[in-house]
Amino acid sequence: MSRRGTTPSIDAPHQKHINDLVQQKRTLEQSIQRLKEQVETEKARGADAVTAIQAKWHAERKTWNSQSEGIQALYRLSSHRIMDALGAAKTDILLEQDFTRTEKLLRLTKDNRITMFQIREAELEVQIEELQEEREFLSSNHEAQLQRWKVRVGDFVVQFKDLAARLKTAEREKEEVEVRYIS
Repeated sequence: MSRRGTTPSIDAPHQKHINDLVQQKRTLEQSIQRLKEQVETEKARGADAVTAIQAKWHAERKTWNSQSEGIQALYRLSSHRIMDALGAAKTDILLEQDFTRTEKLLRLTKDNRITMFQIREAELEVQIEELQEEREFLSSNHEAQLQRWKVRVGDFVVQFKDLAARLKTAEREKEEVEVRYIS
C-alpha cells in the first residue's frame, strides 16, 4: 500500500511539490532525451559532413596532385631545355675560347718568327759590320803589306840586276880568262 493513501491532508502541499518535481523531472528527462537525440543527429550529421569534407578534400588533393605532377613535368621539361641551352652556350663559349686560343697561338708564333728574324737580322748586321771592319783592316794591312812587298820586290829587282850585272861581268871575265888561257 502506498503512503499516499494514508495521510492525504498533511502531505497534500508536499504532494503538490513532489508532483511538480516529478513533472519537472519528466520534462527534464524528455529534454535530456531530445538533446541526446539532437546530439546523436548532430554527431551523425557531423560525421557525414566530415566524411563529405574528407571525400572532397581527397578529390581535390588528387586533382592537385595530378595538376602538380603536370606542373612538375612541365618544370622538368623547361629545366631540361634550359640546361640544354646552357650546355649549348657553354659549348659555344668553349669553341670560341679554343678559336681565340688558336688565333693567339698563331699570332704568337708569327710574332716569334718575326722576332727571331729580327734577332737574326741584327746578328747578321753585327757580323757584316765586323766583316767590313775586318775587310777594312785587312785592306789597309793589305795595302801596307803590298807596299812592303813592292819595296822588297824593288829591292830584289835591284839585287837581281846587280847580281845579273855581276854575273855578266863574271862571265866576261871568265871568257877573257879562257880566251887568255886557250889562245
